[in-house]
Amino acid sequence: MTSHNEDEYFAKESVEKLRKLHHEQMKHLGEKGKAEAKAHHANRCPNCGVEMQKLPSYKGVTLLRCFSCGGAFLPPEAAEELHKHAQAKQHAIVEAIINWIRPEEDKGK
Repeated sequence: MTSHNEDEYFAKESVEKLRKLHHEQMKHLGEKGKAEAKAHHANRCPNCGVEMQKLPSYKGVTLLRCFSCGGAFLPPEAAEELHKHAQAKQHAIVEAIINWIRPEEDKGK
């Protein structure tokens, strides 16, 4: 049986390996390849490919939502805002955002 700290350690290690792999792939892609990929995939759901919609901003946090599959994307600046709220113990904002992206059938639970 592994402890929570062990699980966290291995999760961080895995993420770091993925980050390094990504940076290596980006080096080989070049600026032109990056620009083409961004133009092709911008505001598209990574799950189903449908164009995502920008939700109204709430306390500085804006999400992109796919109304086709229910996926949500948290841009880096929004993640930073959520982190600030969490550090300030303002968890109500996180709950509100989760309610925005929760499928309708789950909201009554």
